[in-house]
Amino acid sequence: MQASKEGYGRMAGLDKRVATYAEALEGLEDGMTIAAGGFGLCGIPENLIQEVRRRGTSGLTVISNNCGVDDFGLGVLLQTRQIRRVIASYVGENAEFERQLLAGELDVELTPQGTLAEKLRAGGAGIPAFFTATGYGTPVGEGKETREFNGRHCILEHSLTADFSLIRGWKADWFGNVIYRHTASNFNPAVAMAGRITVAEVEEIVPPGALDPAQIHTPGIYVDRLIQGRFEKRIENRTVRPS
Repeated sequence: MQASKEGYGRMAGLDKRVATYAEALEGLEDGMTIAAGGFGLCGIPENLIQEVRRRGTSGLTVISNNCGVDDFGLGVLLQTRQIRRVIASYVGENAEFERQLLAGELDVELTPQGTLAEKLRAGGAGIPAFFTATGYGTPVGEGKETREFNGRHCILEHSLTADFSLIRGWKADWFGNVIYRHTASNFNPAVAMAGRITVAEVEEIVPPGALDPAQIHTPGIYVDRLIQGRFEKRIENRTVRPS
């Protein structure tokens, strides 16, 4: 299914703020595709993911660099079997993801990390497909169209878009202009572009004019709804050094 930006007029003005997470994900239905930003557990839209779980929306296709961990991030949607298909670059630290993959309970498309990022960016830019040398001659390239450019073999990769894109930022103004911090810049900007409905949750919302235009990473033109959240600082794989 595909969401449409038509019909969401009361959220489509310059002021993108919504009051509740239920309102932020209004229109999300079974069988839709969700793209989620972040890298590991850094910069993930954790509260929006929890709202997806609360709604019980099922049969979802999820596009994300990875699928969280067993009890946090997108991993909570694996626990409740709300995800039908995952397009990701690696399994990560998620034992349930690995179990469902090996048991054939989950449709998984593993994609090289850079290719995944470009698939999202291209989708957001309206580019339907592109050629890349990554994956040529490997199982990644099996069955795909190939061409040679300047003596280098490439495979055709199709771009990705989503019904809903869920992103996490540091600061945003009412218009939906978003700034990310550090690792949160991974995948969030591309995911924001690729959504037909893009929902941003941020740590702080400021009035228009408070942000330096030169510092904005995602322009408000890509953001449809904006909500301020409280976030848990989680570490994916804690390593300690003996004193």
